[in-house]
Amino acid sequence: MMAFDRERAALLRFSEGTWAHVQAPALPEGGAVIDQEARQAIEELAAGLKQSGIFS
Repeated sequence: MMAFDRERAALLRFSEGTWAHVQAPALPEGGAVIDQEARQAIEELAAGLKQSGIFS
């Protein structure tokens, strides 16, 4: 089940008897091969999901 937290403007997810904010994944850093286009796309996707309230 999910609910919208107006105070934080973010979604809450009910799991295992408790409500929790959906956390954004860590953005890519380091690594042996660096793909700038892929990193930029992932960062833009994460920002858009956060702006729309899916990630807190």
